[in-house]
Order: sequence, then structure tokens, then C-alpha cells
Amino acid sequence: MKKLIILFSFFYCLVGCKNFNNYYNRGIAYHDLGKYQDAIDNYSRAIKINPDFAEAYYNRGHAYGKLGNYQDEIDDYTRAIKINPDYASAYNNRGIAYHDLGKYQDAIDDFSSAIKINPDYAGAYYGRGLAYGKLGKYQDAIDNYSRAIKINPNDADAYYNRGNVYYYSEKYQDAIDNFSSAIKINPDYAGAFHGRGLAYGKLGKYKLAINDCSRAIKINPNDADAYYNRGNVYYNSEKYQDAIDDYSSAIKINPDFADAYNNRGVVKEKLGQDYCDDYEKACELGDQEACSWFSSQCK
Repeated sequence: MKKLIILFSFFYCLVGCKNFNNYYNRGIAYHDLGKYQDAIDNYSRAIKINPDFAEAYYNRGHAYGKLGNYQDEIDDYTRAIKINPDYASAYNNRGIAYHDLGKYQDAIDDFSSAIKINPDYAGAYYGRGLAYGKLGKYQDAIDNYSRAIKINPNDADAYYNRGNVYYYSEKYQDAIDNFSSAIKINPDYAGAFHGRGLAYGKLGKYKLAINDCSRAIKINPNDADAYYNRGNVYYNSEKYQDAIDDYSSAIKINPDFADAYNNRGVVKEKLGQDYCDDYEKACELGDQEACSWFSSQCK
């Protein structure tokens, strides 16, 4: 009798495992096609057949994340970790999900767990750097980006984000050096050109700032912030009409850009042009300084 049970279980496994593989592999195929709900449905059927397969939960979690269902994503990574406590990638991805939800300390804890399992996990150091940066712990962020770069010297994003932290720490030359490293790795890195332009502007190197913002705009013509910041540099360079043109371009891309309306109003006032409409619009969009100017100057 015992032998018959074993034989029956073996036969069941052949059938069940075949069905499991079909659903699981079909989930992967849908995943690769970007059809994430179909992927989730197939992973779920695979999990119903084999509830102890960590990779199915991991992949389903990733698909949930692609759809913005972060709590479902976290729950699935948690199940994967319960089955396999040494699943570094599951800790890392759960950390990313916590980061996306703004739960930065939870993210740091998960990235740290991934690093404990795999001390050479560059992505986990990078993610932990992002989370530390969000908490304003800039030196911790820099240290983690540096570890990520040491493991993967060709990680342009790590240089870029370390540059951002140096910028927020008012270490503008260090920021420039890191943005330059990112650009060397990826010559089409619009964000790095933009960031370097901002740092040059802080150092009063306006021509270099304008050149870099212009490169960022050439790569990404829909970056309202790049137009806005180039407009600020033009203003500081006393090129007022160029500043107005850039603020107008920023507003065209983002009609709710309060700061762009406010700054365009400032320049128009300086040039003796009608500026009240810009202050009024900025005020409507929540710029309290613009509201004060509108109340005092335009009523």
C-alpha cells in the first residue's frame, strides 16, 4: 500500500509538475512581453500547484511592482523570503518597493539584509544610498554609492546620484566631478548634464551652466526643469529675454509650473513689461510669494 502511494504521488508529480512548468514559463513569457496581469495570473496558477516555489512568488511580486501594486509586491517578496531566507534579490526588490512607498528605513533594513547575504551586491548598496539620501543622511548615502561604484565602476546612475548628494551638500565641485563621470560612461545622460549645469551655476560659471543645460534639453526636449534652470542662469547673466523664453518653454511643457510663472513675472517686471498675469497664475498654483507680490503690486 505504501508503495502504491509513492507510485501514485510520482505519477501526480509528473502531471502536476508539467502543469506547474507550463504556467510558470508562460508567466515568464508574458512578463517579458510587458503583459504583467497575464503574467500574474499564470504565476498564481503555478503557485496554486506548488506553493513552496520561491521564484514564482518573486516573479509575481516583480510583476505586481510593474503595475504599481506595491503592497502586493511586498507581500510576495516576503513569501519568497520565508521559503528561502537567503534570497538576497528578494530582500533587494522588497527594499525597492519600500523605497517607492516612501518607507525609507524599511528599505534600508532590506538592502542591509541583501548585503549581509551578498557583500558584493552593488544594486543593494545603490538602493541603500538612495534611501539614505531621502532621509537626508548624505554621508551615509555617499558611502553607499561609493561602495556600489567600487563593485561596478561603470554604473553611471551611481555616479549621478552621488553627484546629486554632493550638490545637496553644497560640495559643487565634487558634484561636477561625479556628473562628469556619469557622462563619460553615458554621453546621452540628460540628467547628468542638467545636474552639472546646476552645479556650474552655483559656482557662477554661467557659460558652462548654459552649455550643459542646453545639452540636457537637446537630449530630452521635454524636460521642463532644464528649461527653467537654464532660464535662471540667463537671468543671473542678465540675459533677460532669453530667461523669459526659457520660462515660457518650461510652462508650455508643464502648464502648472508655478515657479516658472513667478520667475517670468519677476523678469517682466524688471523689463517694465506686464507681469501681473504671471504673478496671478503662480499664486493660483500655490506660490505664496507670488500671492504677496500680486496683492501689493497688481491690485
